[in-house]
Amino acid sequence: TNCLRARGWGLFSAETVTHPATETFDRLDDRGPGPGPGEQPAIAVLKEAGTVTLNDDGSQSAPVTITVSNTGNDDLQGVLLDDSLDIFGAGTLIAIESLASPDLTLNPNYDGLADTQLLTGADTLPIAGTGTVTFTLRFDPADEPGPFTNTVTATGSGVISAETVTDTATATFDRLDDPGPGPGPGEQPA
Repeated sequence: TNCLRARGWGLFSAETVTHPATETFDRLDDRGPGPGPGEQPAIAVLKEAGTVTLNDDGSQSAPVTITVSNTGNDDLQGVLLDDSLDIFGAGTLIAIESLASPDLTLNPNYDGLADTQLLTGADTLPIAGTGTVTFTLRFDPADEPGPFTNTVTATGSGVISAETVTDTATATFDRLDDPGPGPGPGEQPA
């Protein structure tokens, strides 16, 4: 309870006037860690695979784009993207090419197999912020018929709320059929 007493007097009448005022308020309880009344952290991830192409050596390439977004109202820290590339069965992941991100810190040890963390976890994604990672998967499908499905999991923790949030996304792509010997598309046998 807070009490205030205002006192004054009339300039011409010399009359004293007093007016008491009381304001009562409750103290906030210690809620401990967790979101405050307004902090609702949220994360969203989108994964897209582009058109598969055939390389000169017979391997195939699939371009991939991953976009992670802060869809809550609390900055997200420790943002991670877990992306396992163990998806080719009897086939082989040959390389991860052109790995890039203009806004997120990439893990230099990421290989998609032994180390599946695309990011270092050093980034903070502000409210309504987004980050993008692009790369191309070079693979040999061997006898695997496809399609190949790849899943990424995004994780981050609210800066104020300390609440951890996650989201997953998948992208699916097919292998190119082996045209085998013979005329190519649009060619007529001689």
